Amino acid sequence: MALRGVWQLQKLIVSYCNWGGSSRGIRAFMESELPVFKEKNPQLEVVTELIRGQHPHLKAFYKNKNERVICVKNMDPEDVLHHATRLRNALGRKVITMLCKPYLSIRTHAVCGTIFIFFFFPACCLMKKLMSKVMFIVHSC
Repeated sequence: MALRGVWQLQKLIVSYCNWGGSSRGIRAFMESELPVFKEKNPQLEVVTELIRGQHPHLKAFYKNKNERVICVKNMDPEDVLHHATRLRNALGRKVITMLCKPYLSIRTHAVCGTIFIFFFFPACCLMKKLMSKVMFIVHSC
């Protein structure tokens, strides 16, 4: 994907084995669809790499010095093309996983009814910073 008009993917390495059965789909991809992919993406450097005895993978190098590796073991040529296109369209940013839920709900019973307490907080905060906003919902009897 282009960020401010500049494609972020610099180099795509297609690694395969010329003997293994798990590389059958990527070998067919290299014969049929890789030349078309290279023609449609002249800004991209596509390199093929022979690695014997290893499963095939696509390795992408981005302008922000990040890299991504996708295993394409036992995939069809269309699936390999789909993954290569996804790597081309990605910005190369690191994937951030949420460490905790964005909310915490507590349900308690009281004399006047059931009380639901919701704590809303950002995902990457410490426990003492979690209670930034508190909302009470009271269901009366």
